[in-house]
Amino acid sequence: MDVTAGHRADRSKSGWWAVESAHSSSQAASHDTTVVPLELIREYRVLAGVAATMASGFLLLNQREHVTYFNASALRLLSIQSRDVIEQPAFDIRERLLARSVEPERAREALNALWSRPEEELSTDLALVDAALRWLRVRSFPMHDPQGLLLGRGLLLDDITLERSAAESRTETLALAAHELKTPLAIIKGAATTLLSSSMRWDASLQREMLQMIDTQADRLYDILNTLLDVWRF
Repeated sequence: MDVTAGHRADRSKSGWWAVESAHSSSQAASHDTTVVPLELIREYRVLAGVAATMASGFLLLNQREHVTYFNASALRLLSIQSRDVIEQPAFDIRERLLARSVEPERAREALNALWSRPEEELSTDLALVDAALRWLRVRSFPMHDPQGLLLGRGLLLDDITLERSAAESRTETLALAAHELKTPLAIIKGAATTLLSSSMRWDASLQREMLQMIDTQADRLYDILNTLLDVWRF
């Protein structure tokens, strides 16, 4: 697990919130503590064991927005060390994300909207400054006790850089294909309109040339449409 040993319970107005303390056992003994039920500790350790294997960053925050649990993936995605969270009385995840954001004002607006509704499941995508541009999806979901009272929130962090890159490449390909569609359509339309014109009579060789032009451009349209279908498959 990513936080040091020593358990205490953080009591808030909305219920009980299990915390693994940043203090050692001897330090924790010097503070007022409340015994946490063994069953709750066991459930917490199962949760921590599962979270430790997740590729997604996973954090639990209590009602005061203090981090009460984080896994190794959260540290990696936030580019921090465990001591950055443990040694600070109230590590501010929002400020950490804003400090690394490519567009701080847009990111602040998105995060404020997400943080202002702790009882809803919400998400936002942020562009972060790293060795290269990196996209991080932040998902927030409420945590309730058995009586339905809000205890805090959970956060899931996912690196979606590859997903965004693929989406941008797909968009560029579609835009190029849409542009390429205009030329053959214009040629087909022009040739068909000319052949259908009743004001002139065309000799057989010219009619054949125009029909060949329509046939060639129809093949080109077919190829472009196949390209579009290939793009949408991936």
